[in-house]
Amino acid sequence: MQRVSRERLHREGGWVLAPTFFFPSYGAKLCNVFSKKFTVETANKKKGKKFKQTWTENMTKAGDHKIKTDFKGSDYTRITFQPEFNRFHMAGISARFFKFRT
Repeated sequence: MQRVSRERLHREGGWVLAPTFFFPSYGAKLCNVFSKKFTVETANKKKGKKFKQTWTENMTKAGDHKIKTDFKGSDYTRITFQPEFNRFHMAGISARFFKFRT
C-alpha cells in the first residue's frame, strides 16, 4: 500500500504538509478533537523521510511538525492518542468495553 506523500499541498490560507492536511481532515479528526494528545507519524523508505506532528488540548494546539530526511526503516503510519475520557463521563476504558470490542 502506498503511503501518503509528505509533499506540500496548497489549500485556502497557504501551503501545508500532506500529512497535516490528510490525517486531521478525515476520520482521525474526530479522534483528534476528543483527545488530550494526538500524534500522527508516517514514514516512507523510498523517499527516506519521516514526518511527525502532535496536537494537544482537543486539537486546539498544534505542535511543530518534524521531518527526518535520513529514514531507512520500513514504510509505516502510526496514530497515537490519549482520549479525553471525562468528556464522555468515563474514568478510562472499562473491561466491559473490551468485551464489547471482541
